[in-house]
Amino acid sequence: MKKIVLIGLILAVAVLASGCASYTVQSMPSQLDENKVVKAEKEDISVTAFPILTEEDSKRYFDKNLIGKNILAVYFVIVNYDKKNVQFISSDLVLGGGKIINPYPQKEVYKTIRREYGGKAFLWMFPTWFVGAPVSVVHTASVNTKIEEDINKKHLNFGEIKPREFAQGFLWFKLPDDAALEERGDRKLALKMIFKKDDKLIEHNLSIKHDKK
Repeated sequence: MKKIVLIGLILAVAVLASGCASYTVQSMPSQLDENKVVKAEKEDISVTAFPILTEEDSKRYFDKNLIGKNILAVYFVIVNYDKKNVQFISSDLVLGGGKIINPYPQKEVYKTIRREYGGKAFLWMFPTWFVGAPVSVVHTASVNTKIEEDINKKHLNFGEIKPREFAQGFLWFKLPDDAALEERGDRKLALKMIFKKDDKLIEHNLSIKHDKK
């Protein structure tokens, strides 16, 4: 019996090593393709936005085709060139007709990207004499923890940006089914960024053109 359990453990480990559930953590974009970014600057506040509009880029940064799930990820770099603090208040996606889309919560992004337990565990129950199932579950849980930590780390937080400093990170927007990213063609999306300085609201608008490939 012990021999069978040992063999099962060995097989389970081998299965996991061969790539059951996995997630490749990618750092923030370091060099942005000028053809893929949009920029705006006003009142000494500069915004550079890199919308993730291809399956390739989505898998590069999130190991998941978020485009296929109708989720638009946008990487932002906000620089405060002023000598005063700036408050980053909000960022919304504006669709045709003026429909406003608020940022998609991090926990919902995580739910979209996380790895599933049941299928993989069931798949390896019989080849490993049931030993592989719990090992697979534990492994998948550790992968999901890594995914959640990565999403939280990449998230762009609202709040204060000090003089001569910058903020960077991703925000996500979930589009309704009738505005599917994969079918938008050359229709435009717009990002509306709101900042506050000296009790004055400052609005930046960035237009995104999604060229259908």
